[in-house]
Amino acid sequence: MVQSSNATAAARAEGERKDLLAVSKARSLDTAELRKAYGRVTHLTGVANSLEMLDPATFVRYGVSLEDGARIQITGEPSPELVSQLEALPVNVTVDYGAAAGSQELADMAEALTGSVLRNPESVAAAGAAYDSATQSMTLTYWPAPRASADAVAGTLEEALQSATRDGYLPVPVTLEESSGAVPVLEATVRGGNFAGNLCTTDFTASRNGNLGVLTADHCGDTLMYNGDSTVLAPAYVLPSRTTDIQWHRVKAGHFASASFYNGFGNQTVTQVANAGVNGTYVTTGARMVVGAISSLQRIRARPSLVSKGVALT
Repeated sequence: MVQSSNATAAARAEGERKDLLAVSKARSLDTAELRKAYGRVTHLTGVANSLEMLDPATFVRYGVSLEDGARIQITGEPSPELVSQLEALPVNVTVDYGAAAGSQELADMAEALTGSVLRNPESVAAAGAAYDSATQSMTLTYWPAPRASADAVAGTLEEALQSATRDGYLPVPVTLEESSGAVPVLEATVRGGNFAGNLCTTDFTASRNGNLGVLTADHCGDTLMYNGDSTVLAPAYVLPSRTTDIQWHRVKAGHFASASFYNGFGNQTVTQVANAGVNGTYVTTGARMVVGAISSLQRIRARPSLVSKGVALT
């Protein structure tokens, strides 16, 4: 949801109503149920983000779905402090505890797997790693390079598994899955909503000091591969506010940032900032999709006049 910082309560409520109505129509979802789910996300986000930032070894994932309600996954048993925080929320939260690895370890593991594979483009053309909180396992999806031998591909995958081990063990089980689809094409144009390594995706493209770039979450790591390519994005610039989980990456020479966003089906052009009329508009962004809900929701200030180049940071 996008809100103007000086909008009235009525204007914000109307903006929320329009946003939820648009999503319900696009996905054939009941508006009333979607509103309940949105409320659960709003209430749970603060607790989960705080836990992730302060204790990434304990926090694993959180999410909300229409079917299962609000859930949070952690490694050890929930502390009395966490139980107290969750009990204070106006929604019921299911806590899955006893997971084998926390969010930071999973991010490091995913980066090790994909980074190792992509160092051998002659055998594997593309790869991506994703953690499944239900099975507490990770899937490494890969696309063999044209004319690569089975032995070469197997050797590259074995190297990747070895690179992700800690003290001789993988933090969580890994399933190797060969994709039968077309090999992903690396883009010269950076867009929002695309894979950025570390189980993260890019957010809105944004300009800073005249340089084009893209936003993502601070916890995603300082160096990211855009769609598997390490030559596209410069190291992160972390926004000075430590109450948010946002960083910005400049797009390197030879690549461009587009005011468009991959919406799950295709690239959708961003033409305006909703409810925006003045500088300082707050724009809500999300860095990951978890159990059907956006996590790591943050707000940044934007200049609507520069939306043709994405969102401009101030």
